[in-house]
Amino acid sequence: MPDFAALVPVLEYLEHNPATAIDGEWSLYRTLIHCAQSIEYSITGFPVHRSIILRRTIGPLVARRFLKRGAMNHNRAEPIPGAPEIPEDGPVPEAVRRLREAMARFANHSERVSEHFIFGRLSKEQFGELHVLHMKNHFELLHESAHKPEK
Repeated sequence: MPDFAALVPVLEYLEHNPATAIDGEWSLYRTLIHCAQSIEYSITGFPVHRSIILRRTIGPLVARRFLKRGAMNHNRAEPIPGAPEIPEDGPVPEAVRRLREAMARFANHSERVSEHFIFGRLSKEQFGELHVLHMKNHFELLHESAHKPEK
């Protein structure tokens, strides 16, 4: 199972400190909803996929590289293809609750996970670990006061 527990202190902090500053192009609200969408789509299916060739060749290589390194580095201002546009501003506690709910649904999901839009077919364990790495990569932009998770 993914180590979502490592992210709980950060989420608790953000829920109680919704004005926490974040660097980058996106607001904290938008970042949290984006992370929730990613987890939700791993259960329900992504709205748009990259080419089958990419999902069978380069995508899996990149996913394995992230998993091997235990870290992800990606464009943190790129939305999920085909996902509804996320408003820049919204209630951060609501976004934290949505992300927590997505994490719980993923943890309790007993069926096969959906194919990732670029990484291709992943096991639930791989997908879960990639979710953690994805969130940690976004949370690197939080200011120190948020007690960022270990990298």
